[in-house]
Amino acid sequence: MLKNVFRLNSRRLLRLSGPDTENFLQGLVSKDIRQCQVNGAVYSFLFSPKGRIQHDVFLYKEPSSSFLVECDADSIAKLKKTMLFYRLRKKVQIDDVDDVVQFSTESECRPAHAVMSVEDPRVPGFGIRSVVPVEVEKMPSPEDGYLKRRLEWGIVEGVTECGDQLPFQMNGADRTHLPHWSYPPPSYAIQR
Repeated sequence: MLKNVFRLNSRRLLRLSGPDTENFLQGLVSKDIRQCQVNGAVYSFLFSPKGRIQHDVFLYKEPSSSFLVECDADSIAKLKKTMLFYRLRKKVQIDDVDDVVQFSTESECRPAHAVMSVEDPRVPGFGIRSVVPVEVEKMPSPEDGYLKRRLEWGIVEGVTECGDQLPFQMNGADRTHLPHWSYPPPSYAIQR
């Protein structure tokens, strides 16, 4: 068993692909997704029509024009339904992905077989998030260690912890701690 590497069974992935994917996501989430080009990933919110947090997501830019969207496993079906609803006539394909998410506390624990591996975009130094093909993924440590680390760092995640909050109640607009909001906000926030 690898120490400080955790398989995140509580997280699932969707793949968004197609010519309109970037514009679609830019108008849907609270963070400027163009930062994926620089950082490899961003952490962002999707809001309800009332402006409350509906989903917290990680967005990973793949080498092609597609994106991986990581979400709480309990709300992945609802997230997919929401995205299909807002897709309208945009040319965006939304598919479930079988790959799994791993988290490691040390950069030398990046798996060599990872599809992608990036620093967790929420807080510098928190850890490394990796997307690993399910067929080659080794059984790392239980997810309890990841939960303990998040709580030690004061980081909330998922619909049970973030549900129905305003972003300002979650430090979502504080630029120095958990900056999940772009300034100026993307078109989604302006259109609402």
